[in-house]
Amino acid sequence: MKSHSVCKEIFPSALVVVVFLLASGCAKPTKPVPVRKIEIVPALEPLLFLKQNEIPNVRHASAKEHRHKVLEGDTLYGIAWRYDLDPEQLAHWNKIENPDLILRAKTLRLTPPHSGSLKNLGPISDVNRVGSRPAQWVHPHTASSGRNRQLIGKSVRYHGRFGDAVIAAADGLVVYSGSNLKAYGELIIIKHDDEIMSAYAHNSRRLVVEGDRVEIGAEIALMGESASGETLLHFEIRVRGRPADPSNYLPAL
Repeated sequence: MKSHSVCKEIFPSALVVVVFLLASGCAKPTKPVPVRKIEIVPALEPLLFLKQNEIPNVRHASAKEHRHKVLEGDTLYGIAWRYDLDPEQLAHWNKIENPDLILRAKTLRLTPPHSGSLKNLGPISDVNRVGSRPAQWVHPHTASSGRNRQLIGKSVRYHGRFGDAVIAAADGLVVYSGSNLKAYGELIIIKHDDEIMSAYAHNSRRLVVEGDRVEIGAEIALMGESASGETLLHFEIRVRGRPADPSNYLPAL
């Protein structure tokens, strides 16, 4: 009986020791988990020329064709502006006679056909053709001057107050009035002749629609804000789709 009671006393202690030894033998040293640093890059304001369906420089494209999927609200002039293309060429490449019917197409080619030529381009519909080149230009925001006008590359930024009047820089035809080009916000494009167009971006309100003919100095919009929340008017001039130096057209900045 005595030996039996001794076994009862020894057994629990021995069991604890065995469990401890087993646990110690099975446990493996843990290795530190490698942690990869993730660099957080602050969001940048969209570049004015970085737009939906971005493609390489289509003027020097390879044999591979580049196309634009036409979305609701797209117009020939809006798409041409998006890709820095001449609307005349874009219409010719896609055999478009009337830009108003563009939504019937599912996609547009953004490069000339392989057998096509950049010379002797057929004109688009006479409905949207404009007369002789304007002889006079004015600043589209007359309330600003000096430091409130910034020449940035081939565009001008006019700083003012929210709701300031935006006016037509020269006589012309409104060929785009919308917001499909997201980087430009509420945008108006005016065609001044068969080569020159001007654009007025980041408006809070557009006062003209496509097809309106406007005279120099006519109020076409109200100044709004850029994507960064800055109150301004972004203005550009393009000749056959290519950005032009506005200093060659506007009065002294």
